[in-house]
Amino acid sequence: MNETTNAATAAPEAITQQTIEQWLIAWLSKELSIEATDIQVEEEFVNLGVGSRQAVFMMGDLEDWLAIELDPSAAWDYPTIGDLAQYLLSLHQQNGA
Repeated sequence: MNETTNAATAAPEAITQQTIEQWLIAWLSKELSIEATDIQVEEEFVNLGVGSRQAVFMMGDLEDWLAIELDPSAAWDYPTIGDLAQYLLSLHQQNGA
């Protein structure tokens, strides 16, 4: 698990698209040293400065948080916080978590 996950990113009781978006914003803010208020859900990860190494770490931390297996390339297949959150929510619901 990447060091950027901590009590602030612990899984909430109910996973929603909004909680996933909030988790992603918090993770990106910490990892990229960007103010959370400067991160928009419709901005592409690449425009935020996310590289392939960070994307792999992000997907690994999301796997741990959501307790589902994820393809590391999902950050490129769903290139915005909103797109990725929607995809992750559908996977989470399919897995009955």
